[in-house]
Amino acid sequence: MRNMLIGGISIIGGIILFCFTFVATATYSSQLYEWDSRYGKFGTALLEMSLIPMFVSIALAGIGIVFILKEEKTT
Repeated sequence: MRNMLIGGISIIGGIILFCFTFVATATYSSQLYEWDSRYGKFGTALLEMSLIPMFVSIALAGIGIVFILKEEKTT
């Protein structure tokens, strides 16, 4: 039961962080006047803001899935 709770909280935390990163990037991209044509306006804003929150959110969701699968395997 404990692994299921930790997994659920990790997945929810990862989803929330992922959503907030996208909202912040969209807000910032509307204020850009110059951007790299290879990545587009949104991609440039995402690179300028940093990709670390995206990687952390994906890692949190992945860890949550591992905890939930671990709990399901033991029961």
